[in-house]
Amino acid sequence: MESSLKITNQIQFGTVTTEELDQVVELWKPDRKTLGFFPLGAFEAYADNGNIRVARDESGRILGYAAFRETKNWIRLAHLCVDPSSRGTGLARGLIEDLKEITTKRDCFGIALKCRRDYDIHQFWPKIGFTARNESEGRGKKRKALTLYIWESDVPDLFSGAIEDEEKRLSVVMDTNIFIDIFGDGEQIASEESRALDEPWLSDSISLSIVNEVFNEINRIENDSDRITLTHKARSVDERQHDEAKAKHFFPIVRAILNWDELTPPRESDIHQVSRAAASDCGVFVTRDREILDKAEEILEACSLMVQRPVELISQLDQSERTASYSPASLAGTTISDRLISASEIEGVADVFLSFKNGERKNQFRERLLVEVSHVRSEEQGINKVVEDDSGKPILFYTRRLNGHAIQVEFLRSVASRFAPTVTRCVVLNLINEAASLRAKRIVISDTNYTTEVREALIELDFSWDNGTYIRKVGYGVFDIQDVANPELLELGPYPKGIVDGENPIELAQHIEKTRWPVKTTGSGLKAVLIPIKPHWAGKLFHSPIAEQELFPPSPILALNRENVFYSKSVSAPLDYQARVLWYTTYDKKVEGSGKICGCSRLIRSHRVKVKEAFKSFNRLGVYDWKDLLAKASGDPDAIVTAYHFADTEIFDHPLTLEEARALGIGGMIAGPSLLTESQFLEVYKRGFNIL
Repeated sequence: MESSLKITNQIQFGTVTTEELDQVVELWKPDRKTLGFFPLGAFEAYADNGNIRVARDESGRILGYAAFRETKNWIRLAHLCVDPSSRGTGLARGLIEDLKEITTKRDCFGIALKCRRDYDIHQFWPKIGFTARNESEGRGKKRKALTLYIWESDVPDLFSGAIEDEEKRLSVVMDTNIFIDIFGDGEQIASEESRALDEPWLSDSISLSIVNEVFNEINRIENDSDRITLTHKARSVDERQHDEAKAKHFFPIVRAILNWDELTPPRESDIHQVSRAAASDCGVFVTRDREILDKAEEILEACSLMVQRPVELISQLDQSERTASYSPASLAGTTISDRLISASEIEGVADVFLSFKNGERKNQFRERLLVEVSHVRSEEQGINKVVEDDSGKPILFYTRRLNGHAIQVEFLRSVASRFAPTVTRCVVLNLINEAASLRAKRIVISDTNYTTEVREALIELDFSWDNGTYIRKVGYGVFDIQDVANPELLELGPYPKGIVDGENPIELAQHIEKTRWPVKTTGSGLKAVLIPIKPHWAGKLFHSPIAEQELFPPSPILALNRENVFYSKSVSAPLDYQARVLWYTTYDKKVEGSGKICGCSRLIRSHRVKVKEAFKSFNRLGVYDWKDLLAKASGDPDAIVTAYHFADTEIFDHPLTLEEARALGIGGMIAGPSLLTESQFLEVYKRGFNIL
């Protein structure tokens, strides 16, 4: 057992740079059989997100790396790789200790990984503080035993066991060829990327399945031995159930998109597989069929089905997970509404939202409901609502009342539904908006039984666990983050230790403005970008007075989007840091309120990407259609656009005219995105809300 680190002070740990990425790939290549297939696009995506940490010697040579993902507030380790010449020196331990610091700095619950029991490194993890929490069988032909190891940080999480929640993996439907690549006896090079879906580091993130049409394709195999073997293996794979009526609806749509007039049996099977995958509400359909992949954008828009090849899924797994958990676009064509419930409906609410899984008793639940409903009705700001789909089927139930300076939520429960993740996030966001409008200082959610959808939404929207409740603090006004003794600033804490101890004040400012929205900070140098936007798109993206003038105003659900995206043909270099956005609606004499700086948002990031890649990344947000985005690029799907991914929009009470903006030093015509100083942004913000 290693008693201490043997590495010297000459070793430095840090985030990989673009120039160093080739060294990381070269380290991986000799060990790819153990570490598994990892496409170059995945290395680039991980590096772009700051998710590859490296160990450098004094000459700058990379001696080892750790590649990881942050998902559901956990760090999931994909690779730990050390140069053979540095093994046995304690470098692997040093990389993990560095990753523990990153985990703490990001305010995550801990680190999780799956390791094959037949690998030597299996004995390493308990020695550095990891605990074996579960064991499972791998997929594919080998089906080797895997152990789940976790290291937990000091960030409290009542539901840390949810790291083992198999039900919340991304659902991935394989076409027949991908299934044969993974479960067949061949070892062709072309199937390597498919077999990568069977890697241990992916097994706790994706759930592989097939649709029943795969059996028909297997049945056409002439070789008796192959046909019988593959049929037997297909029976051992999860079969994704689908809505047959929806599948029949999608079939002619998919056929028209693929432009297949003559249907051979294989082509008909391909259409059935795509249609049934779409009708199963799965997250992703994976295939290596070039004709289907070439129509991925059209299929995504028409069927709300993301079509990817395995290498894309692996490289863009974070994006696919976000689409599955939060996709307002999935609500298109469905009327989601909320309504108050009456006392006579308590029994029905208890039947639907009782937590059988956690052993909750119906009598106790009903009594709690009756007590809370009576509290809610006695208060002016109290509500109790059920959210339903267009068939009247309940999706979510919640109560809300004002308790002093806090929004008190006694119940917040969802049912198993494909709409539940998105609807839950919209409702929680609405609670945050209501807290801001009521000037409440915090939101307290004290339900005793949380579904996975609710818990994940609360974590994602910056609630923290505190002594039996989930709490989110809400701040107002503008604070100088250098004024560390300011009691109002201290009251908004605590802040992650790694950020507070750091030397970058912008990180602290970004953290405060994201997690304590709508508060703003000064003293960090955090800049802003002023973006001109046509009134039509302002009406689509913001719930503002301009939106009410639209012929077809945005739906209530879309109006609550926390995130959104705006596309520009501007050749301005994208901002590679988080910032604020000011929105200037260009003048249109037909639109009242145009020609003014109307509000602000938090810029998550801006991307310079091809139109077709932008659509895949942000279609889930549900505003731009494929034809809208193509029009931005004059019909060229490979044209480059700037995608401004933003969140947390506020509409000013008093929009600023161009004359008022010029008085603040914001001069000239606003023809494209332009950078503003921190002081310019704050002056506009204060005037927009009459903050003295």
